[in-house]
Amino acid sequence: QGAVDVDYWGQVREELGVEKAKATLAEMHADILERRLQRVRKARDGSSADTATGSADADRAEPTRGGSEVEQRKRRRLEELQRRILEQQPTSESSRPSDETRDVSQEMFEAEMRKDHDPSESMFSVEASVEARKYAWQDKHRPRKPRYFNRVHTGYEWNKYNQTHYDKDNPPPKVVQGYKFNIFYPDLIDRTSAPTYRVEKDPESDETVVLRFTAGPPYEDVAFRIVSREWEYNRRRGFRNTFDRGVLQLHFRFKRHRYRR
Repeated sequence: QGAVDVDYWGQVREELGVEKAKATLAEMHADILERRLQRVRKARDGSSADTATGSADADRAEPTRGGSEVEQRKRRRLEELQRRILEQQPTSESSRPSDETRDVSQEMFEAEMRKDHDPSESMFSVEASVEARKYAWQDKHRPRKPRYFNRVHTGYEWNKYNQTHYDKDNPPPKVVQGYKFNIFYPDLIDRTSAPTYRVEKDPESDETVVLRFTAGPPYEDVAFRIVSREWEYNRRRGFRNTFDRGVLQLHFRFKRHRYRR
């Protein structure tokens, strides 16, 4: 028998752990999205019911002084109950929008999710921690993180090692080949100033970098940990950096270094 290919099996073990982690994250993310959608629908149904009840109560109010006060108290109580229901949302979720922009962000999110996606792409939400900071505008606007819908593109890398050990019938493990970031800013105060991004060094690993997105009030910075590789800036090869209708899109692929036999 031949010697065991330690490098090969070591790479297989690492890729297996990555694939299992991605599958687990995808299941967790899908479950969170389902619960979030149910909460939004319940909030909408409750809002419609409370509004209809308040209008009916106002229409039935008698012109007498005592009856009017009773109906007004009832309507205020219903409005307060509605407000409490809407506020009973988890605040620890990073992509949770504010009460004022929840419906718009939800529509943006669902519109992006309904689009046809490449089978080689999967949802991506690996955030990097952002240090707490004080914004000059936070006295007027409550800072909050934007919502997002990101995807990671994976595929086969036919480098010299993989060409030696694999073929089309027995392909190598997939690797990350690019990302698509869609960050939603529906309530941006200054729409003439587009959000920006920058790549920062990852203090935890040399194999990854931190991609940080920055916008104006009322949004905080949001950052993601991505693979550290050289970007392909050719638009014909998928690069896209636009801000339109409150959506920042940053799509890019990594450069491929092909090896000829």
